Amino acid sequence: MTSKLCTLAVELIEHIASVLEPTNLFSLRLVCKGLNEKTLHYFARTYLTTVRTDLSYKSLKELKELSAHGQLSHHIQTLLIKEGPNDIGRGFLWNRHPSGHLLAPLSGIQMLQDILLNNLVNCRSFHIYGAHAGEDPYESDWLTSSDAIAIMLTIIAETSLPIKSFYVDFRKWGTGKVDAKRLHTLQYQKPEFRTAWAHLQELCLEQSMTLDTFDWALRLVLCATNLQKLTLDFEFDHSTSFIDRLSSTDSFPKLQELKLSCAYVTVELISRFLLRFRDSLRALLFRHVIIDDDSGGTWISVLSNLRSNLPLLESICVNHLKEFKPGEKGRITFPALSDNPVVPGLQGGRFDLIGKKFRGSPRIFGVSYCGPRMDVALEILARSAEYI
Repeated sequence: MTSKLCTLAVELIEHIASVLEPTNLFSLRLVCKGLNEKTLHYFARTYLTTVRTDLSYKSLKELKELSAHGQLSHHIQTLLIKEGPNDIGRGFLWNRHPSGHLLAPLSGIQMLQDILLNNLVNCRSFHIYGAHAGEDPYESDWLTSSDAIAIMLTIIAETSLPIKSFYVDFRKWGTGKVDAKRLHTLQYQKPEFRTAWAHLQELCLEQSMTLDTFDWALRLVLCATNLQKLTLDFEFDHSTSFIDRLSSTDSFPKLQELKLSCAYVTVELISRFLLRFRDSLRALLFRHVIIDDDSGGTWISVLSNLRSNLPLLESICVNHLKEFKPGEKGRITFPALSDNPVVPGLQGGRFDLIGKKFRGSPRIFGVSYCGPRMDVALEILARSAEYI
C-alpha cells in the first residue's frame, strides 16, 4: 500500500527525513516502495559517504554488492579499514615473501582493486586503523593493519589511483607501530605511485616512529607535492629528526593546515619549519609539543613570533604545551583567559578554552581561536601564558 506522503515533492520528503533520527528514518523507508525511492538519495549522501571493511572475503563481498548499486556507489567517498570480530583479511590466502611483505598477485587485493576502479569511482579517501591483535606473527590466513597499509599503497602504485586523503591511525588503536617488514617499499618508488600520490590533499600519520619506518614516512610526505593538510603524531619518537628533515628539504608542499602532536622541538627548529608555510598556512594546531632547547627558547617567544611568521593564519589551537626544564616549572597555562576570553575589536570573537584539573585545581591548558583578529589573539596568548 502506498502512503499519502508519497504525493509530496521529493524536496519536502527529504526535509522530513532530515529531522528524523536514524532509526525513524529507516522505519520511514520501510513504509512503502515510493518512500524508499524518494528518500534513497538523502539516505545515501547522509549515511553512505563512508563505508568500512576488514578486508575479509565476507566484508569485501558485501562491499562489492553495495558498490554495484549505481544510485548508492557514487556517494561513497571514504573507505575505513579496521579489524572486525575475526581480525583482518579472513577468508583469503595471503602469500608472503620470506622478508614479510605480501606477494602479489593475490585474490583479495585484486577484488578490492576492481571494486575501487570499476564501481567506487568517487572513493578516494582511505583511513586505516591499527589493530588490537598486534603485528606478529606473519600468517597466511589473516592480515595486520600494516598489511592493510601495504595493500592500499600497492593498489595505488599499480593503478595510479588518484587519492584525496590517506590516514594512518595507529596511535588510538593497536600497538602504535607500523611494521616496516610488511611494507613493499620498492613499490612506492615507482613513477606510477608518485603520479597518483601527487593528487593527495590530506595526509595523517599517527604512529610511533621507528628507524625502520622513518624514510618511508618521510617519502609519503614529500611525494605529496599538492598536499594541503598534514597531521603528524609520532608519540615523541624521532620527532625532532623527522621535523628537521622536513624543514631542510629543497621543496615542500604549500600546506594550508598543520597539526603537530606529541613531538620534541627547539625554538629554532619549529620556527624554521613554520616559515616554510609563511605564504600558505591558515590553520595550526600544537598538542603535547615540548620545547627541549638548551639555548633557552620558550613557547612565549614562539607564540609572539607567529604574528609575523604566519600572516595568513586564521585558526590556532594550542593544548598541553611544555618546556623541558629539569627542576623548573615547564607546563604552559593561560589562567587570565578564564576571566576574560574575549578578543577585542570588531568581530574579534572569543577564545575557546580547554580545561583540566592539575594537582586538584582546574587549569586552562588549551586555547583555540578562529577569527579575523589573529594578530590580537596571538598577542594575548603570548602575554597570558604562565608556567606551573
